[in-house]
Amino acid sequence: MSKSYYHLNVKKDPNIHWGCGDIIRFTGNNNFYKNILDLSVYCLSGNDSVPIDYVLSLSDAYKKPKELAAQQRVAALSHLHREMVFEKVRSSMFPERPSRQTCTYLLPEKEDLSLWMNNLNETHSPWSLLRVEPLSDAIVFETREGPLHNLRPTYNDDQMISKATEYWSGASNGRREILVNGGVRVLEIVSI
Repeated sequence: MSKSYYHLNVKKDPNIHWGCGDIIRFTGNNNFYKNILDLSVYCLSGNDSVPIDYVLSLSDAYKKPKELAAQQRVAALSHLHREMVFEKVRSSMFPERPSRQTCTYLLPEKEDLSLWMNNLNETHSPWSLLRVEPLSDAIVFETREGPLHNLRPTYNDDQMISKATEYWSGASNGRREILVNGGVRVLEIVSI
């Protein structure tokens, strides 16, 4: 039996109803990456999404919403830029590692949940915590998330490439981050 980890399951299609024994295999972009893309295009208004371009086209009477929309877009595009540089480094220098855009993210301990909740780009969907184990054919990569931080928009790509290389080499600072390609099996639903 392989080591078990924890997966924070944001209950959005297609992963709303995972149960014990289910196998999670993602294809395409994961929710973390999809949310970065969405936040660069849409403003969240409760459970609804409004195109940022629409908000920015409103009259000056809506100054505060326009400022918030512009700030959200800048933050999301900066985040997207980081993820694109990290993916470029991974695919060229570490192609055997799982992609941050398509992997399943795992927590090493359930006590890490509160720390990771703050990192999510998802705040409105319900979630559950699952105890899982990687499948026998899964590729598991463990690193530390330290190089992901302190990357300002003023960093040039060379500086970001250096941080990405550190991350994909198995960084030694920050919280443990576990990426899996190939799927995991749900062992237990820890909380709903």
